[in-house]
Amino acid sequence: MASETIAELSGLSGRKPSNLSTTLKTLNRHGFVRLEKNGKNVKPIALFTDFEIKIEQDITDRIMKACSKGKEAA
Repeated sequence: MASETIAELSGLSGRKPSNLSTTLKTLNRHGFVRLEKNGKNVKPIALFTDFEIKIEQDITDRIMKACSKGKEAA
């Protein structure tokens, strides 16, 4: 179920409304969220719900190397 207001989403997420509003405005600028005004309220609408993250092999190699260093130290 989608949140009807930023205040409602704030309660669900545990984030302060002002911080959440800033994040939603950033996501809106980048095309991930639409902010629909309804009087004094703003309804956040997610434009995407599924994401696939692709990374280059050199980044994967660096992550794996860093993870194995952490295991050696433990």
